[in-house]
Amino acid sequence: MTIRGAWKRIAGGVGVLVLVGVASVVLANLPTVSQTVAFLSQFTPAELMTLRSSFMQRRPDPLRSRLIELRMRADPGAIRRDPNPNSEIVTMAPGGTPLRAVSETRTWYLVEPHEEADGPPFRQGYVSVSDVEWVANCTLRGTLELSPGDRFQDCEASPEMVVVPAGSFVIGSPESEAYRLPDEGPQRRVEMALPFAVGAFEVTFEQWDACQRAGGCGSQHPHDLGLGRGRYPVINVNWTQARNYARWLSALTGKRYRLLSEAEWEYAARAGTLSARPGSGSESDYCEHMNGLDQTSKKLVPDVTRAVGSLLPCSDGYPASAPVGSFSPNAFGLYDMVGNVAEWTQDCYNGDYRDGPADGGARETGDCRFRVSRGGAWAYGLPNNRVASRTKRTMDSSYSSLGFRVARELD
Repeated sequence: MTIRGAWKRIAGGVGVLVLVGVASVVLANLPTVSQTVAFLSQFTPAELMTLRSSFMQRRPDPLRSRLIELRMRADPGAIRRDPNPNSEIVTMAPGGTPLRAVSETRTWYLVEPHEEADGPPFRQGYVSVSDVEWVANCTLRGTLELSPGDRFQDCEASPEMVVVPAGSFVIGSPESEAYRLPDEGPQRRVEMALPFAVGAFEVTFEQWDACQRAGGCGSQHPHDLGLGRGRYPVINVNWTQARNYARWLSALTGKRYRLLSEAEWEYAARAGTLSARPGSGSESDYCEHMNGLDQTSKKLVPDVTRAVGSLLPCSDGYPASAPVGSFSPNAFGLYDMVGNVAEWTQDCYNGDYRDGPADGGARETGDCRFRVSRGGAWAYGLPNNRVASRTKRTMDSSYSSLGFRVARELD
């Protein structure tokens, strides 16, 4: 088995185990109080507080998202006392009336007046799903004069973006870099002639749920496996789903959103540095800048991490993925470029950088049955949590440690 194949098997195993739930299972099966105390005593107070926060994570309700709004589509539409088409009508609401969804069944929403709406007053009632629609909260914020370093959002439903400057860099890793693999070379210079915008954070479940509710991301709901929704990065999405999210953003805003190319991703991740990992490159600040398989994970699941080896030599406090922005940004102001979740790029897979585009564009030749993800993840240790690390993945693959972020071309 190749090194890369072994890492992929380990990552898949960790994803199936779902580290967030492991501690509760361990505690439930420890037979004595003394064993429970011994298990808990491994952790520092800070680790215990962070783990408790992770285990007690409230699952945000996508019905209450600030990014989308439920509106009456029928004109007028009937709001009924019970979820029954023959039930008494509480009120008739004009088309376009904003509603606050309280709960959902297969064919009915329980709704009440939206707190900021001027529609007709009524008490709680049920409306057929065929009479309403979810609309993305996207009032465009006008034309912006954007310069490198600027942060902006086109509208409430779109991601926060950072303008990355034009420049040049050397893609790939030197032969002397620890854990280097052959497909990370040969190194070559790439020129970024124009600035472009990159998502400050990985796309979150909240943003994905808004796209899905609004009809832009299909009907297949990616499962969070109990790792967390809301501000946690969306996971278990394949390459086509990630690309479709970017296309939905483009249609929603009238701007040109897309996945990053491999070269753009590495340029943005390096942010002008030559280090193998974000930060100063010293072991002392690995966990300040990235979320990987670390000493906290070792305490939770020693058998799995013993097989992995080469863990981060510190504790980031998170047993699996973390809410986006939990770690320090790089010099461009981008968060989680390495660690947390791996990120899909646009490129077809090629086994080296020979003949790659010199302008930073995506490589659309090669074995296009496979696409490339970058950035390591929470399920990996030191070898994969490097800026230059690349992973070859089938387009339809999805993992608990794989998500994406988006780029936007500037006007």
